[in-house]
Amino acid sequence: MLVGSVVLVVAVLLPLKHLDRKVGPMSYENASLEDLTRKLSRDWGIYALVDDPWSTNVQLSFSTDRSLTRREVLEKLARDSQLTLRIGYSGTAATLLFGADPSYTRLIPPENPPASAPLGAGGSR
Repeated sequence: MLVGSVVLVVAVLLPLKHLDRKVGPMSYENASLEDLTRKLSRDWGIYALVDDPWSTNVQLSFSTDRSLTRREVLEKLARDSQLTLRIGYSGTAATLLFGADPSYTRLIPPENPPASAPLGAGGSR
């Protein structure tokens, strides 16, 4: 019984879940949010969908000075682009060791952004 409990705790805490794996450091120069999310997907396996027109209108530079988990990268990207991060999970293939796979990851724009609010770190609209 004790061995089973220890195995269970270790399996839950291991960083084997997709979003808990570390990536980076990384650096991307000024790009549209659409291009940036495409590059993050290609280079690091970090997936995020962004609604139009935000995906093409938001311009930003994005970098990390150390390795971060994929989840931390997504959270930083949401903060830097002034969007809200939403992660949906599929319980169908969930395991204790590898967790639930994110079925979607989206960056959601605010419902009523102020007309004068800068979009992205570069302040471009």
